[in-house]
Amino acid sequence: MRTLIRREASIERAACREARRLGIEPLKMSFGKGWPDRLFLVPGGRPVFVEFKCVRGKTTPIQDLRIARLKEL
Repeated sequence: MRTLIRREASIERAACREARRLGIEPLKMSFGKGWPDRLFLVPGGRPVFVEFKCVRGKTTPIQDLRIARLKEL
């Protein structure tokens, strides 16, 4: 499990570094279970929700529900 967490964390760190380089603000989301890891605020007003997973990572049922709801909105 620790290896999985480290891989996801390193993926997230790299993505946030690149986002900042491009002028995108990566905000950590911690609203509770199932919400995406980050909200990227892209210039021009387009929000992008991102859930980071390593290669073998899978979403949980609550994450699947949150993803479906965000797509509806």
